[in-house]
Amino acid sequence: MIGKKFGELTVKERVGQLKQWVCECSCGNEKVVKECKLLNGHTSSCGCQRSKHPQRYMLDAAINANRKLSKGLRFGRLVVLSTYPTVAKCDCGNEVEITRTTSLYNGDVKSCGCLNRDNAREKQLKLTAEHRAKKGFDPDTPMAPANDAERNRFKKTVAPLIMERDDYTCVLCNERGVILHVHHIVRWSDDATLRFEQSNLVTLCKTCHIQKAHDGNVHKSCNKDIARILADIVAKRMDLQ
Repeated sequence: MIGKKFGELTVKERVGQLKQWVCECSCGNEKVVKECKLLNGHTSSCGCQRSKHPQRYMLDAAINANRKLSKGLRFGRLVVLSTYPTVAKCDCGNEVEITRTTSLYNGDVKSCGCLNRDNAREKQLKLTAEHRAKKGFDPDTPMAPANDAERNRFKKTVAPLIMERDDYTCVLCNERGVILHVHHIVRWSDDATLRFEQSNLVTLCKTCHIQKAHDGNVHKSCNKDIARILADIVAKRMDLQ
């Protein structure tokens, strides 16, 4: 995302781990914008364009407010099937009921939801390709079927056992009832022999997993100090068993 332009906005940096970005407008102002609003075209400036051309925006708002829906009108991937209740058919085949017709005119709703999913999938594929390129692999080659099968087997058979061993509790902050991850002290990609080894696996909450174990980047190796702490905790728990 960094360096990309969306209308008058250029993405500069991410806001923590949130899906929000600090963007610089062509007028020089900075604005924090949600990623989804950049991708779907909802926000394309800091607001300066609206102040520069108030009459144009007032005219557009008036036209949209008085425009009547009719069958066959297209909004993004949606085609209106009926006006009351307002039902539209998406290009993917799904039919959705629109509760606020203004959301069609202002661009808030452009699909049944598949557009956001496709954008997210495209972004993830790009991140995967960049990660593979950094590792020296062909960025266009997807995950090998054997590796994919191993990951699925890990999630279904091994991860539940580790969570049960750790009493469904984060071993660092002792949080329960939150999103839990099974963390590899030695990364999955660094040593294939330790992928299913229980002494290399530990339960962490999402926050501790990302912020503490990986220093805010899950593609990094585990923080060395945290890795030593986790290894000691796991060793003691396995001795008690």
